[in-house]
Amino acid sequence: MKVWGHSSEVPGSLTRTAATTDGEHVFTLNRNSDWGDPALEQAAVEAEFCG
Repeated sequence: MKVWGHSSEVPGSLTRTAATTDGEHVFTLNRNSDWGDPALEQAAVEAEFCG
């Protein structure tokens, strides 16, 4: 499955949105970028679209 996305970060906060190419399935998450684990962020996206 192809998923398109974008992320943006300001000090202390990261937001990431991903969507299928047809726009029918969209997922947005926010994490504390000071101590949040980037691997868990990617795992959440994969679980949403591949799990």
